[in-house]
Amino acid sequence: MEQTQLFREKAVDDELPFKLELIKQIGWLVRLRWIAIGGVFFTVTIANLVGDIISRPIPLYIIAALMVLYNFEPQMYRKAPEQQRLSSIRRQACIHIILDLFSLTALIHFSGGVENPFIFYFVFHLIIASIILSKRVSYILAALNTVLLSSLIFLEYFEIIPHYSLKVFLPDGLWRNQVYIFGVLFVFTSTLFFSVYLATTITQTAREREADRKRMEQQLIFSEKMATIGELAAGVAHEINNPLDGLLNCILRIQRDPANIKQTQEYLDLMEEAIRRIEATIGKLLDFSRPHELLLTAVNINEVVNETIGLLEYGALEKGIHIETDFQEQIARLHGDKHLLEQVILNLSLNAITAMPKGGKLRFETGEMSLDPLIRQPIVFVKVIDTGIGISASVQDRIFDPFYTTQIMEKGTGLGLSVSDRIVRQHQGVIEVESEEGKGSTFTVKLPIARVHKQEV
Repeated sequence: MEQTQLFREKAVDDELPFKLELIKQIGWLVRLRWIAIGGVFFTVTIANLVGDIISRPIPLYIIAALMVLYNFEPQMYRKAPEQQRLSSIRRQACIHIILDLFSLTALIHFSGGVENPFIFYFVFHLIIASIILSKRVSYILAALNTVLLSSLIFLEYFEIIPHYSLKVFLPDGLWRNQVYIFGVLFVFTSTLFFSVYLATTITQTAREREADRKRMEQQLIFSEKMATIGELAAGVAHEINNPLDGLLNCILRIQRDPANIKQTQEYLDLMEEAIRRIEATIGKLLDFSRPHELLLTAVNINEVVNETIGLLEYGALEKGIHIETDFQEQIARLHGDKHLLEQVILNLSLNAITAMPKGGKLRFETGEMSLDPLIRQPIVFVKVIDTGIGISASVQDRIFDPFYTTQIMEKGTGLGLSVSDRIVRQHQGVIEVESEEGKGSTFTVKLPIARVHKQEV
């Protein structure tokens, strides 16, 4: 049951980027609709002032007013994306587009019908729908659009509903001309479906390329992670060897006096503690090294830094580097991937250790700001501060470039900072660096705060 719930939560989290992108695209449609509504009011008003161009302006104002009502604060904006299903957002978008098609058909009816030269404005709307929705739904909407316009034209032709002619643009009576009607329908339908085909093909290609880019990015992150594990090997070996030495010592003592039940029990307890320590160390390493998809959850940055320190502490002490921490005890959570953020802090920390070949001090600070001027929203931050050799001002702008390494870091892959920068940007954050040669460096990771309550560490 718990495993099923975990998979369900993971699926929801995996959908979050798609939901955010879809809501952003729907936002374009909403803004374009406001422009269209304003255009209707403006055009009808000017047409009435210039002359009796439109015979029935009142219905056009009413239709535009109805569009205002359903365009005002769509349902999808009333809840956080995390609380909505992706299918629900798509369904709401589809409903709005269908309402648009009916509204546009009604506008065409009261402004000349088949004689209206703006009849091809439907095409722009279907192109937007092709970008937002799936290919199948886009073709269904194109078919619906064709049915609506064809029905309007033939209902007017057979005088089942009245025809409202425009007094300009085209000669009156074309709405009864069969050649003209079928010509317009043929051109309109072929243009509509070709536009949907073109838009969906381009959109699908763009999505596939974006998926390929993300896969390559994940491979890059995983490759850098493997390189990082190599750098951690000495510390991990120490974390395992010490408990193993203790286990061997306990076994030897038990063998010397196997009849001493009390002593044997004490040593068995120590052996259990040592085994659990080994298990925890290997578990942390496996958890860090295991490839995984982006999993967004509410993350406590203090926990991320603490777990990172646990992985590199011995290696730092062996090199004469003292670790200090200054955490804000009550700190807001951020919305991110704990494993990837741990990799960022680890990469920055290993760079800092490399920059202190003669030892020094490595300091971690965390905190939050109510409003960051660069990200323009509340953030949490992590500072990784070292007392190493520093970075020359002439190369500070290049340190996040792929495969770029400074002289002191020439043993690295040159991908650590580049990968870290990519991960932070995936979380809508930034990495800032302050450094002075001979005095050390400060890397500050700034990440947006999630919309959850603060929790004490």
